[in-house]
Amino acid sequence: MNFLVLTTIITLQTFVTAQGAEKLLNEACDSTDTCVDISGTNIELTCDVIAKRCLIKVGKTCDGTQNLCVNGAFCQGSPKVCSCGTDYTAASGLCGPTGRQPGADCKSGTTTCIANAACTEGVCACNDGHNLVEAGTCDAAGANTIGGSCTATSENTKGSCTDTNAVCSATSSGKCVCKDGYVGIVGGGCSIMPNRVGGLCKTDTAGNKGTCGDKAVCSTTTNGVCQCPRGHKGNDGDTGCNVMPNKLGGSCTTNTAASRGSCDGDGLCSATPNGVCECPQGYQGQDGDTVCILQNNGGAAGVSMWLLVYMLVAGLCLTVFVV
Repeated sequence: MNFLVLTTIITLQTFVTAQGAEKLLNEACDSTDTCVDISGTNIELTCDVIAKRCLIKVGKTCDGTQNLCVNGAFCQGSPKVCSCGTDYTAASGLCGPTGRQPGADCKSGTTTCIANAACTEGVCACNDGHNLVEAGTCDAAGANTIGGSCTATSENTKGSCTDTNAVCSATSSGKCVCKDGYVGIVGGGCSIMPNRVGGLCKTDTAGNKGTCGDKAVCSTTTNGVCQCPRGHKGNDGDTGCNVMPNKLGGSCTTNTAASRGSCDGDGLCSATPNGVCECPQGYQGQDGDTVCILQNNGGAAGVSMWLLVYMLVAGLCLTVFVV
């Protein structure tokens, strides 16, 4: 590889690493990332030092159904905005603690944080299973809420947890945790992780995959949401979408080679142990679709296989009629 090109690539990689990445509301972040808002409303985000997620700054619009405000702030008032709680003072969009509340700088072994909090990575934070409340204290999470105790019926099932997207985890000492693909705060609820199916995403052009996972695309609405395209399916919280059975690229059943089997439209089911819908030789199609077109080798427009058959049959009939 050319030395100049290699040097340029290395320089660009270093730049990207140093600058971090753009992250969405409630998405995991670090100090190098930039939190961006795609809602089009009066929201400004920042990477919270405790939650390590992009949360809403003080004085900005919030959704009262879940507290996604920065540490020390709570979604309250009418209209709903993020406001600092007791023992916190607003400054530059953040809530600065007046004592040793969560968010205060500390030194492990020499600083005493408030009750039910400890010095973690140089910052006071509520202990596991506790959450900061408006009174400025770290209270234990209520039973059956996120981080709180629960009764499990079996592993990785909802059990007694109140949130429909939580599971009572035996591996987390019998506590309610958000199921895979969801994220939440102690004492709060679970929401779909950004860039998962049904979650927030960022895109610039129509039909662009954007920041979504495998085969999912980002909608072009104000609040972009990851969706499965036609012929694909996925559940909320999934990392991506799968081709639906009997669509091109999807699973199918057949008994004989080169048989259409259960495939829809132009597809033929492969004679492999795990049948897959494919286009006949000389034809091509998109995963999730049902139409195969003549391969475009010379720049001519593709023609549906069954349309071509129809044209041939119609031509034969016309020839017989003329004769």
